[in-house]
Amino acid sequence: MEINLSSDNLRESRLAICASCPFRQSHTCTKCGCYVAFRASLKLKSCPVGKW
Repeated sequence: MEINLSSDNLRESRLAICASCPFRQSHTCTKCGCYVAFRASLKLKSCPVGKW
Protein backbone atom coordinates (compact mmCIF):
# COMPACT_ATOMS: atom_id res chain seq x y z
CA MET A 1 0.00 0.00 0.00
CA GLU A 2 1.48 3.32 -1.08
CA ILE A 3 1.26 6.25 1.31
CA ASN A 4 -0.04 9.43 -0.28
CA LEU A 5 2.08 11.89 1.72
CA SER A 6 4.01 14.82 0.30
CA SER A 7 7.65 15.39 1.13
CA ASP A 8 8.47 17.73 4.01
CA ASN A 9 9.77 20.33 1.55
CA LEU A 10 6.62 20.23 -0.56
CA ARG A 11 4.39 20.46 2.52
CA GLU A 12 6.32 23.45 3.87
CA SER A 13 6.23 25.30 0.53
CA ARG A 14 2.47 24.73 0.28
CA LEU A 15 1.92 25.97 3.83
CA ALA A 16 3.99 29.08 3.09
CA ILE A 17 1.65 29.87 0.18
CA CYS A 18 -1.40 29.23 2.36
CA ALA A 19 -0.08 31.53 5.09
CA SER A 20 -0.83 34.62 2.99
CA CYS A 21 -4.00 33.34 1.34
CA PRO A 22 -7.18 35.38 1.97
CA PHE A 23 -9.22 32.15 2.10
CA ARG A 24 -7.27 30.83 5.11
CA GLN A 25 -8.98 31.40 8.43
CA SER A 26 -6.94 30.07 11.35
CA HIS A 27 -6.29 26.43 10.42
CA THR A 28 -9.07 26.08 7.85
CA CYS A 29 -9.49 26.88 4.17
CA THR A 30 -12.78 28.72 3.76
CA LYS A 31 -12.93 27.83 0.06
CA CYS A 32 -13.13 24.05 0.57
CA GLY A 33 -13.48 23.62 4.34
CA CYS A 34 -10.37 21.47 4.80
CA TYR A 35 -7.68 21.71 7.45
CA VAL A 36 -4.85 23.45 5.62
CA ALA A 37 -1.99 21.43 7.15
CA PHE A 38 -3.71 18.13 6.40
CA ARG A 39 -4.43 18.97 2.75
CA ALA A 40 -0.87 20.26 2.26
CA SER A 41 0.44 16.92 3.56
CA LEU A 42 -1.33 14.87 0.90
CA LYS A 43 0.74 14.40 -2.26
CA LEU A 44 -2.14 14.14 -4.72
CA LYS A 45 -4.23 17.05 -3.40
CA SER A 46 -4.12 20.56 -4.79
CA CYS A 47 -5.20 24.02 -3.72
CA PRO A 48 -8.91 24.63 -4.43
CA VAL A 49 -8.07 28.00 -6.00
CA GLY A 50 -5.00 26.80 -7.93
CA LYS A 51 -2.21 28.38 -5.87
CA TRP A 52 -0.31 25.07 -5.62
